Amino acid sequence: MVRLPASRRSSPRSSALNRSEASSPVLLLIFFLIGAVFGALRAARRGGDRLDQLQYAAAHGILFVLLALTVSVLGGAFGLF
Repeated sequence: MVRLPASRRSSPRSSALNRSEASSPVLLLIFFLIGAVFGALRAARRGGDRLDQLQYAAAHGILFVLLALTVSVLGGAFGLF
């Protein structure tokens, strides 16, 4: 049996990070959908037609994903998650 140096062994913390990274795409999709619904409703309240609602939905969805990524990266850097 080959033993890896201590620096190359996996720790419980690193395996926990790998598990949380695996669920990231689903979390980002959820944030995109929340942002898209929020954007479409906002455009509808302002009296926009379907293309306006689609544009607002896309812009808000992208914004929510960027915010989620920023919070995720900063949380990981500071050890919050």
